[in-house]
Amino acid sequence: MAHTLAAARDSVRRLLDDDGSNQRYATSAIDQALQDALSRGLSDYASAGGDVFDTEASVATVAGVATLTGPIILVRSVQISVGNSRHTVRPMRRVDRRLVDVSVRTLLVELVRDYVLPTNTAHPFVGDGATPANSWHGFDMWCFSMAALQLGITDNDQRPGLNDLEQRLRSDVMRRANAPISRPMPDSESHSWMPSIGYVYNANIASPTIQLVQRDAWL
Repeated sequence: MAHTLAAARDSVRRLLDDDGSNQRYATSAIDQALQDALSRGLSDYASAGGDVFDTEASVATVAGVATLTGPIILVRSVQISVGNSRHTVRPMRRVDRRLVDVSVRTLLVELVRDYVLPTNTAHPFVGDGATPANSWHGFDMWCFSMAALQLGITDNDQRPGLNDLEQRLRSDVMRRANAPISRPMPDSESHSWMPSIGYVYNANIASPTIQLVQRDAWL
């Protein structure tokens, strides 16, 4: 069962031996620490190859550009959808692009979102509003321990124990198996026009975009 924001706050208070009276740690400070810990946990886990939080977004290009809903931690892959076919396009640097691919295309983007803490205490700690993300108990607890460490940075008596707990929980999270990465078999596509198309990712916080570009100026 997903932890709610209320349960997340209570867990952090318990880790800090806070009775909940807000005399030591204000609710706003706990929420800020939880948000920082959630973003850090998602980033560390995804960067280490964990794919539990991966989601797929279907977006259409307009003048070669597709706009995503941010914030986003990272983009795993981009595919062009043509009927029932999926064609993977490779990331490119801006300096390597030649022509913008202005055809209207549908993209399937595998990405990891940077979730924002809910405002409703009954909503899940990790999720989009009332809809929970694909989180699990160990990940949530790891985030709670990081939040407690951030809040209790001057509490030397508790810090060694919290450090040990955070490291144990981090180790458990990083051991969670991710889906195997597949490699496509070589086929005739390698001789088609699709490998000439790449994408440039603009990591704008509010409105990240993907621009389809062509490597070769003659295409």
